[in-house]
Amino acid sequence: IYTLSLHDALPICVSRPRARGTSDRHNEGVDLRQRACGLVGRHPALAHVSTLLTGTVLAQVVVLVTTPVIGRLYSPAEVGSFASMLAIAQMVGTIAALRYDMAIVLPERDDEARRLLRLALAVAALVCGLAALICILAAERIAVWLHHPGIAPYLGWTGILALATATVNSCAYWLTRTTDYRGIARNRVHQTLAIEGTRIALPFAGLSGILGQLGSRSDEHTSELQSRVSN
Repeated sequence: IYTLSLHDALPICVSRPRARGTSDRHNEGVDLRQRACGLVGRHPALAHVSTLLTGTVLAQVVVLVTTPVIGRLYSPAEVGSFASMLAIAQMVGTIAALRYDMAIVLPERDDEARRLLRLALAVAALVCGLAALICILAAERIAVWLHHPGIAPYLGWTGILALATATVNSCAYWLTRTTDYRGIARNRVHQTLAIEGTRIALPFAGLSGILGQLGSRSDEHTSELQSRVSN
């Protein structure tokens, strides 16, 4: 999947000559494109925003197309139970690095940023391990508190999901530091394709309910981490 931004269109807009005898409407369109390209040239942030926006829109289109199919494969109770467990993982994963991940973009030297990245991952692993232990020891209480008793056997997975979330977030800040916005947009689409495609495929392999959604979330984070490491 290739995300086209206004910055990519800049050479096309500048180098395209005007043909003689074209209509005024065509000339106005060319002038408008040239103005847009000139604006992007003066403000590179607009190109980055357009690239990220393209990835977000494509990801939402994938969700829109696959939602009716997923609604046929999972019951509302199964979706609600998994959403409750996923909420814990995302809450823990967001704060697991104790916000050291946000500092990755600040240092002037890359070696300092790499040390911050390693520190953020180490702290996240410690926090997520502690969260997993708590979820295992108090699984029944947490499940009853969430009004989803059926998720008690699976609450130990929240630590793994939280660690994957924290790792992906830290890598995202590294990509932001290196201004690889196209990589971020591309990964966003890959992430959505991975989770939605796996959620559809796993029920046909005999895994449904919470297990099927756990499998899709694990596949999502695996593909996301591989993509970010390769970048």
